[in-house]
Amino acid sequence: MWRLLSILLLYVVLTLNKEESMKYPMKVEHGADILKANYNGGTCLINSVQSVELCTYLLQHGADVNATDIQNKTALHYAIQEHRLQTTKLLLEHNADPHLKSRYNDDALQTACLKGAIHIFEYLVDTVAYSPEKLADANELMGSTFFDDHNDTHTALRYWRTAMAIRMAHSVDGIALPKTPVLPKCEAYRNAREFATLEELNAVALDLDAIRIQSLLICERILGPHHKDTLFRLMFRGASYADALRYQNCIDLWYRALEIRVEKDSILYTDTCFAAQVLLRLMVDLNEKTLEVMDRNQDTQEPRFRDVVAIFKLLSSQLTEARELLETIFPRMDVAKLLLECGAYVDAKNILRSTPLHIASRGCNFDNQLVKLLLDYGAHLDTPNRAGDTPARLLSCNPLNRVNLVNYISLQCHAAQAICKYGIRVTDLPVTLHHFLELHKE
Repeated sequence: MWRLLSILLLYVVLTLNKEESMKYPMKVEHGADILKANYNGGTCLINSVQSVELCTYLLQHGADVNATDIQNKTALHYAIQEHRLQTTKLLLEHNADPHLKSRYNDDALQTACLKGAIHIFEYLVDTVAYSPEKLADANELMGSTFFDDHNDTHTALRYWRTAMAIRMAHSVDGIALPKTPVLPKCEAYRNAREFATLEELNAVALDLDAIRIQSLLICERILGPHHKDTLFRLMFRGASYADALRYQNCIDLWYRALEIRVEKDSILYTDTCFAAQVLLRLMVDLNEKTLEVMDRNQDTQEPRFRDVVAIFKLLSSQLTEARELLETIFPRMDVAKLLLECGAYVDAKNILRSTPLHIASRGCNFDNQLVKLLLDYGAHLDTPNRAGDTPARLLSCNPLNRVNLVNYISLQCHAAQAICKYGIRVTDLPVTLHHFLELHKE
């Protein structure tokens, strides 16, 4: 008991200020486990990156500096995310691995770039041995972050020029260090290519729209198309185009985001549905505006037919596969049995007051073994739904039914039905029976 209490107190100190937190080291001395993680895998060290003093104490008492949580992030990742330079230095001095990657494939340097943590970025570049290609990529990503997140064109171009200088310094036969992987041309990016020379960068610097596209190209090349920041920046840039009434540019980028999501997660994923909804909503709104303007005999821009067809094909291409998946899910004996073994309530009701046995009794879902399984786990045959139908009535009318229902109707159920049918007062019955009676009321 004392051990559990001491662990709890150790977590409490993580939210306290320096003066308060230093009152609790005695808990460690009395056996509190500083390696124990919380529900999300966060260790004491991960949760204490805001305090250098507390991190120092934990490291001195055996905290695992490279322990990861459920996102595969270490304390170093979180220190960088929160722009904690001193904590970052401390962790690296205690052998934190800057090359460990999170579930999104972000190491320490890439995390600093995505968060725009300038001082930590500079410290990592000075203290960790990175390849020229890694340094060039990092500077390019840092520039992209400053442009997309802070709208700071000057700083973005400065980082991109630094990256270009690194690539030229390691050129072979006058050819700059190549950017890998090479992305295929994409209509969403207007078939643009990343700048490969300083001259091309200087030309891009004169065109704000070209800078926007370059930033997206850099992000997708370095992070990969499936990275959450790549998708977020695509959606954000598309939204900014829509705000500027540049709907076609918005459609192009959002279609690209939808394309990636379908490829990554399928059309059944929540974020995929959201991307499809906002894109279709934009097209509907744009079409309505077009009709309004046409009524006034004015020229306007309407959605391109090929965009509508492309989105329809993208969303409908997996419908057959999705339908097969739905048919596989129910009825599914092993899943139903597992849920019941884990304590699932066998008489749970949906909005129509139908229980699982109601659903399983229907012709489209019917399976003798599944019905028997539900009955064996105590499902009630005489519970009416909102339409007044009971599973017993549905099964009696089903010619495929082979389950002997008499074995599953108890005297209790008959008594409850009689009470409900004849309106007998139940004030003298124990409270524990009231719920049982409710199951039999229409």
